[in-house]
Amino acid sequence: MNTRLIFVDDSKDQLHTCFGAVVATGEQISFLEKRLALLRLEVEAEFLIRDLSEFHGYEMFQASGAWDGISPEDRFDIFFKILNIGLESDIDMIFRSTRINEFKLRYHSMQLEATTFENLLERVHEYLEEIDAHGLVTSDIQDANSTAIRANLINSRLFGTRGYRSQELTRILDTIHFVESHQSSAIQFADVATFIWRRNIGRPPADHRSRKMLETLGLMVNALVPIPRARYQSVR
Repeated sequence: MNTRLIFVDDSKDQLHTCFGAVVATGEQISFLEKRLALLRLEVEAEFLIRDLSEFHGYEMFQASGAWDGISPEDRFDIFFKILNIGLESDIDMIFRSTRINEFKLRYHSMQLEATTFENLLERVHEYLEEIDAHGLVTSDIQDANSTAIRANLINSRLFGTRGYRSQELTRILDTIHFVESHQSSAIQFADVATFIWRRNIGRPPADHRSRKMLETLGLMVNALVPIPRARYQSVR
């Protein structure tokens, strides 16, 4: 069986709830994990960070936590190196975002995060069909939404997903496996890439330098999305 490993994380602001999925072979994930581990050691040594637990897009961009005191230029360089590892590994990424206010007005009885996760899996399923593969999904912990996310997957296999793109997600195997992000380098990569993708679909930073950095990193993230890109990165 042709199988892909899928790693999911989310990024949110007041306007959007976004999910991103790494889709890759075992060999590609092994390459990604090794290179990110080496980069982590490099960052720890250069900036005297003790036991860097994970790469986290929001904290890196905001210079919070372990990243406090590290210059914008140095943090941009680390973002660049992380995304370049993804490009060198030849992984794919699929993104889905929901406009929060519009969703609540139209679907007030539905769960925002669980629905957006299901929409992401629809795109993942379509891609798996395109490459004739099946996939196992591992996600960052989704707190109160985990049960609904798993239930949606089970129901979709029997009755199809909800909405105009309804489909039976038979290419997604087993259940959704939830783990802490610090335990998975691939989920950390999904976090960083999804954060950059969300920032590029939202309001641009007022600071010109930050805006240019985000645009550059956004082009790198965009290059990870399969063709046709409009299908595999979408905002509803």
